[in-house]
Amino acid sequence: MGVNALLLIVTFIVFGFVVALPVGPVTIEMIRVSMRSGFLSAWMIGIGGMVIDVGMILLIYFGLSTVFELERSRLPCGL
Repeated sequence: MGVNALLLIVTFIVFGFVVALPVGPVTIEMIRVSMRSGFLSAWMIGIGGMVIDVGMILLIYFGLSTVFELERSRLPCGL
């Protein structure tokens, strides 16, 4: 493996990380909170965002349509 091939692999790995880290509302809030309150507060914001993401993934995975069939859940969801 030549130097050019190794440089190409490293470039694509770095590019993959950059593309995989989109700046969204949770990231903006983490930056804002970290400048005011420090790392631990921003870490908690990130953990909260992660918990919400996992919860949404689990709802979708186990079938959100079964939840929407219940009359009690239709009104809070705006359906």
